[in-house]
Amino acid sequence: MQVKRFVAPDMHQALRRVREELGPDAIILSNKRVAEGIELMTTLEMPPPAPRGAPGATSAPQSPDAAGAPLAASQTAREWQDMRAELQSMRDLMEQQFARLEQEQFRRRHPAVAAMHRRLRQLELDEALCQDLLKSYDETQTPALGWNQLMARLTQRLPVPDGDLLAAGGCYALVGPPGAGKTTSLGKLAARHVLQHGNEGLALVTMDNFRIGAFEQLRTLGRVLNVPVRLVDADHPLEAVLHSLRRHRLILVDTAGLSRQSPQLTVQLDALASAGPRLQVLQVLAANSQASALASAQRLYRTPNLAGCILTRLDECHSLGAVLSLLVATQLPVHYISDGQNIPNDLAPARAADLVRRAIALARQARDDAEPRAAAQA
Repeated sequence: MQVKRFVAPDMHQALRRVREELGPDAIILSNKRVAEGIELMTTLEMPPPAPRGAPGATSAPQSPDAAGAPLAASQTAREWQDMRAELQSMRDLMEQQFARLEQEQFRRRHPAVAAMHRRLRQLELDEALCQDLLKSYDETQTPALGWNQLMARLTQRLPVPDGDLLAAGGCYALVGPPGAGKTTSLGKLAARHVLQHGNEGLALVTMDNFRIGAFEQLRTLGRVLNVPVRLVDADHPLEAVLHSLRRHRLILVDTAGLSRQSPQLTVQLDALASAGPRLQVLQVLAANSQASALASAQRLYRTPNLAGCILTRLDECHSLGAVLSLLVATQLPVHYISDGQNIPNDLAPARAADLVRRAIALARQARDDAEPRAAAQA
């Protein structure tokens, strides 16, 4: 194993030289401070020696000890793997230390930017969005003005269309994971439409023939609103049902909340994608979900005719950072927000400024809740 020595004034320059000369596969064996700065001892990964009899190895007459050769080769391979794992662990630790060192140096050189970065992270926005918002931050302005400008940039980046999507009519299917609030959201949209435009021209459809009582639940809503309700099943495919309702101004389609493990999920999404050009899909995403769950749901329930999303359970959120980060990253239009169970009052068209104000209020509340606990522990 060939070892190479690198010396540089600081860790940043030393690691850069290692990458430039040996590439990303270099392994750091040791590091220490010397008179010139930092000394790194490095090597490149070496393959374990090929066991006797392997392809490419020279053959030799069998000796009495030949039976132990495979065992020795296996032991050598295990030792090499252990050494690789230990060196990789050392390398990861050094990278983490280097990242912390860089952050500390940045905070000392740019205290105003670092302070705003902390405030953005308190909103629980992801790091990529924080860095994007801070790209052109002016350190000479007052903190209050700087914060307002950052919040204005965040507001501008949120994909929130103007107006009421359903006001012009159309055909919309609500999709999403189990428990996201699809049926409740459909009920709120239907009741809101009846209050504003009357019940003429409205029809409800459900594809949920899995849950016991799902059709009865929607049919009860249909009786209250005095609008027709149709069920999609094996005898009545979605395309045929929508065709029978073609003269209706607004059609709202409820779907089954199927998990990723369900074989019927792909069937349902394919039916929505091929139901005709009029049908558009709205994802229903629970805003109180963790960032990973939100991102997974957005990917899993995506269709070619996706028109945007509805955010639910805002009244149960402790933070909106994950939601706002997802919306900016995917540029998924958010058309409605829902923050309660009341039909139809707890649903309204989304407003970007309102979402940002909610995020700030939740972060302030979390900070106020944390301060008494910290004082009590102290």
